[in-house]
Amino acid sequence: MIEIIGRGPTARALKELGHETVGEANLERVMAAVASQVPLLVVLDGVEGLPEQLDAFGQRVAEIASAATAPTRVIVDQSQPVLWQSLRNWIYPPSLLVEVERLEKDLVLAEAASL
Repeated sequence: MIEIIGRGPTARALKELGHETVGEANLERVMAAVASQVPLLVVLDGVEGLPEQLDAFGQRVAEIASAATAPTRVIVDQSQPVLWQSLRNWIYPPSLLVEVERLEKDLVLAEAASL
């Protein structure tokens, strides 16, 4: 299952392929996927907010991903430094975080296939 958070170009491309976008403030679907123990790939693309909001959001996403028992990965673009650093600070184990220089649809689909 791929959950997309944000409105960036990769998020739009994945939505065109039939993947739904989860609102930044609505993490219930992500939490439900974690609870149902399905493999999960969370894609953070074009997430916007004040630095404090992004830090808190990154912490929340990291907590949810860290609680997963099924294969889980969080992909974040390094061009979002506050969100990227927040995830690095809070996610455990660190292997759950996939850091990329540039987020691309094919990279996301390949990562999803590897779960």
